[in-house]
Parts: sequence; structure tokens; C-alpha cells
Amino acid sequence: MLVLLLLYPIVYWFGLKIELPILMRDMGMSRPYSLFLANVVSVGVTGFLVPWVAGYFKWWLEPAGKNLTRTNLAGVARPCCDLRRHGGSGSGCCSRLVTLRGASPWASA
Repeated sequence: MLVLLLLYPIVYWFGLKIELPILMRDMGMSRPYSLFLANVVSVGVTGFLVPWVAGYFKWWLEPAGKNLTRTNLAGVARPCCDLRRHGGSGSGCCSRLVTLRGASPWASA
């Protein structure tokens, strides 16, 4: 799940800011070649960032408490809420998870 959390924004940003305007439009690169290059770059960047993000989610990947169900629910909910919050929907889904906040250190984040 953490890899997908990283991979989607990287691929989207690279396609929007580099692949379409620079590689395809300015350099005239065909779609298969630009897509291949985008995949190589996105895998490299994802591999570089996964250890950093795994450190941020260490409380979920290596839970210390006894209530693993709550920790797992909070671990799944946190990336989803972050994506929704920063994705522009502004639905406030994290406010519905108040009962989970005490289950993990992400309450202080």
C-alpha cells in the first residue's frame, strides 16, 4: 500500500509535467518511448522514497501495542485520508476516525 501511495503521484506528476510537455511535445518522442522512460524514472524514484515513507509509517509496519486491529485500521485510514485531504475533496474523513486516533502515534501528526 505504501508503494502505491508513492507510485501514483509520481507517475501522475511525471506524466503531467515532464512526459507530455517536454518529452512528447518539445522533443518529439513517441508515446511508447516516453512511457518506457516514465516507468523507469517512476520506479527509481519510488525505490528511493520507500524507505523514507516506511520510516514515517513505522508505527504501522512494526506495531508495538496489543490492539493490532485498531493499528491496522488506522494504518489503512491514514494514507486514504491524506490522499483525500490533499486531493482537494475536503470531505473531512479523518474527523470520522476520532475513535482510532488514540490507537497510534499518528494522532500527533
